[in-house]
Amino acid sequence: MDRYGIRLSDDAIENYIKRYETMLAARQQDPKQLKEAYEDIDDLILSIDGLQPEKGHETLYVVRELRKRRVWFAVPLLSSAESEIKKLIEQARAWAD
Repeated sequence: MDRYGIRLSDDAIENYIKRYETMLAARQQDPKQLKEAYEDIDDLILSIDGLQPEKGHETLYVVRELRKRRVWFAVPLLSSAESEIKKLIEQARAWAD
């Protein structure tokens, strides 16, 4: 149960995460749309947050752009190793260029 008193099973949460990942994947397929959305922005502020639903499950790393408050992409990772996080940073940098 969350702070609003809504009861959700683990399966329901997993289904919502999968739907969210699907929406993000669809959005990521159009670099032209992303470029147009940021034409009026001179610089970017990006954040990377790791969201771990439960111990033992994949951590969902979400890359957000803070000026337009937009999620750029999310990647589930089993490991939080430095090499894996560097890949996320490289992908975010490539998108920003």
